[in-house]
Parts: sequence; C-alpha cells; structure tokens
Amino acid sequence: VAAKKLTLKNVKDYIVNVICKRSDLGYNYGVIIIPEGLIDFIPEVAKIETEKMLIQMVETELEKRKQEGSYKSQQSHFFG
Repeated sequence: VAAKKLTLKNVKDYIVNVICKRSDLGYNYGVIIIPEGLIDFIPEVAKIETEKMLIQMVETELEKRKQEGSYKSQQSHFFG
C-alpha cells in the first residue's frame, strides 16, 4: 500500500473488484483478511477502526453495483 501510494478508495475498489470477479465465477463466499495497521499506510485517514470502515465502504460499493446489475450477492461479517 505504501510503496504503491494507494488511497483508501484504491484499497476499497480492489476489494470490491475481487468480490465481484469471484461472484461472476460462482464463488459467492470467501474471506478477506485485512492486516492490522493497514490504515497507518494510507495518508488521508486518521486512527479509526479499519476493518469496520472498509466493510462499510465495500458494502456501499457492492450495493451500488447490485443496483446497476453487475453484482448479485452480498454478505459481510467482521470476525475481530
């Protein structure tokens, strides 16, 4: 993240794209592991609960894509 100078939006878009690609292949399940401290490498975000924030951002984007018809399934869970 730091080396590529990724923004929070880049990270969110990457996660959403992986979920959508897997869904297209019929894999409507999976686990995404977010490393602790990820947010420390993203300059525009202060100290917040990274996992919960990313889940919310990903859910919002997936809902948008669902409305557009490019994604069909949605479930999110945080297993702290």
